[in-house]
This record gives sequence, structure tokens and C-alpha cells, in this order.
Amino acid sequence: MRSQITGPRARNGRKVQLTPYVGIANYPTPAEAAIAFADVAMNLADMPVTDPRTRDIVRQVAEQSLSADEAVKIRVSEILDSQPLS
Repeated sequence: MRSQITGPRARNGRKVQLTPYVGIANYPTPAEAAIAFADVAMNLADMPVTDPRTRDIVRQVAEQSLSADEAVKIRVSEILDSQPLS
């Protein structure tokens, strides 16, 4: 029996690479975990969540003060309002 667990391994003995979302489970509050999840997802899409308004909306959704639909509508309207009309 091994004295240490080194992490998950595939049947062929190679180490299994975990997704970037694994570390999110360690955040102390749902709001922080939601922000981290959104940040990882947006980084994967090359669009980091650096806008404080976006982070605030993610936090509000995580704290369940807004439904996801309301949050999306708010953010979409903010994006559309900030775009110059052609």
C-alpha cells in the first residue's frame, strides 16, 4: 500500500490532467467560487473577467440576489449601451 496519494492516474499509469475548474471547489464562499469559475471560463475564451461590473453581477448571481436571466439581461444591456452606434 502507498503511503501517499499522488493524484489520479489513468489505467496505463499516466497522470490524469485535471480541468482548471478543480481548484474552484476550495473557495470559501459560493460567491468567490462563482467569480473564480467565471474567470476560468472567460480566460479559456480569452476574455478574462476583469470588468468590476461583470464580477459584481457574477457575485450577485452567486448570492442568489438575481436570477441568471436577470443578470444576463443587465450585462447585455450594459454592453449594448457602451457600444457606439454605427
